Amino acid sequence: MKHPPIVYGTHRTLDDPPPSTSYDLASWAVVLIVTLLLAVALAPTPARAETLTRDEVAEIASHYWPAREVPRVVRTAVCESGLDTHAVSAGWDRVFGRYEYLSLMQVEKNLWQAHADRIMGYPTDLRDPVVNIAVSAFIWSNGGWNHWPVCGFR
Repeated sequence: MKHPPIVYGTHRTLDDPPPSTSYDLASWAVVLIVTLLLAVALAPTPARAETLTRDEVAEIASHYWPAREVPRVVRTAVCESGLDTHAVSAGWDRVFGRYEYLSLMQVEKNLWQAHADRIMGYPTDLRDPVVNIAVSAFIWSNGGWNHWPVCGFR
């Protein structure tokens, strides 16, 4: 006994060839463009950069630095980051590997993050201006302005 053919829609049977799945180049280009546009539209927007004033930096520095060094801290922060709390200088060094200098005083994350946590007494973010200035005071107390070889001497 022969079974009736299985119907896959209104006009297709098992004996019919499968539908074509080939797409032309124009179709792929449209799919790619739409995908890229959606990815850009749905991407999270980066945090707005926060730029402090010289007076705000001086106020923070006055809590962690000797008074005579506060004007130099402000000048160094202007030179290093433009007073942008979200300033980042990152890259790769053949000897030391990845580096990432952060925030006002451009404190190196990999080297100083553990010290920052110890200095502040809690998990920290080196992009926080208070943490960045406090850690830079610790760095300065262990080597002076040599840690900022260009901006520290202006």
